[in-house]
Amino acid sequence: MGQANRRHHFVPDFLLKQWTGSDKKLAYFTWLPNGTLHTDRCSSRGVGFEEHLYSQANPSGTKDVSLERELFTALIDTPSAPVHVKLLNGKLGDLTSPEREAWSRFLVAQLVRVPSMIQYLCDVGSQMMLADIKDIEPPDEIKKQLGHLTLQQYLETDGAWLLGNASKRALEDIIKSAQLNRVFLDAHWAVHTVTGCNLDLVIGDRPLLLEGRMTNTFLFALPLSPKSIFLAANDAESIKNIAADRLRDVVCAFNKESAVVADKYVYATDGQQRRMVERYLRKPSGPDDQHIVAGLRSALRAARASL
Repeated sequence: MGQANRRHHFVPDFLLKQWTGSDKKLAYFTWLPNGTLHTDRCSSRGVGFEEHLYSQANPSGTKDVSLERELFTALIDTPSAPVHVKLLNGKLGDLTSPEREAWSRFLVAQLVRVPSMIQYLCDVGSQMMLADIKDIEPPDEIKKQLGHLTLQQYLETDGAWLLGNASKRALEDIIKSAQLNRVFLDAHWAVHTVTGCNLDLVIGDRPLLLEGRMTNTFLFALPLSPKSIFLAANDAESIKNIAADRLRDVVCAFNKESAVVADKYVYATDGQQRRMVERYLRKPSGPDDQHIVAGLRSALRAARASL
């Protein structure tokens, strides 16, 4: 199986390559096990991925990579890339309805496609499905195949891959969710440029930032390039306030947030932001409680408790 099929990007290349320089590489920062902040340069295709992140298991033990190709590439990233170009070129107001819908799906996808959220959805999905089949009596034919195991015992052991597959297949329904997409489609959109600032924006391996709560007043932010950031808010004043701030303050605030909520990596044009990253990037031993994922975990936990 080719490397391209194994590498499943949760931060798409069309986004990351905006941070590459004349060497066609970007700078990245990450903590090493010995507590040292490691910095190096790499191509945009060489970061922001995890092998087989969206793959499903086959009975033979091989990996089915169709979900990455048919969902995240075909439905999410490919339609979003030209919208990203329009946003960079100051054509937000020229977006068609299909383009706004494509960008909305892209934003929703950023909520759930990161590795920590994929793992959580698989864990919670498996628990809920096991609870649903707890008292189900399978047909005699299935009983013969299970041998001495109950259906629940089988799915907890040898058949656990089936539950993982089902959870990953649910990703498409989540990303297409009308309720989640309405959050973005009904919001006020803007692209804020910081070309007059001598500091560049950074981007983390959890690139979508959230201030507030999706059920209340919120502001989403997504760095589009070192000099521009996409904003979506349900209160237009939030965007106006950002536009009124000093450019350097805006860049510093968003860069701090990108580092704080990142899982393992922060990406930049160069090493200029090293001190900031060293101060705010969570070490592997630190609690992972600052990202949207933490809020979604709580929401899913509450939803499960109400079932």
